This record gives sequence, structure tokens and C-alpha cells, in this order.
Amino acid sequence: SLSTSIEGGTKWLVNKIK
Repeated sequence: SLSTSIEGGTKWLVNKIK
């Protein structure tokens, strides 16, 4: 679903920034 994609993308972004 779209919500899952956004949640996954956000988690990936946070890991990238860390």
C-alpha cells in the first residue's frame, strides 16, 4: 500500500542520514 511505501522510504531515509 502507499502508506507502507512511505513508511519504508522514511525508515530508509533516516538510516541514510544517520
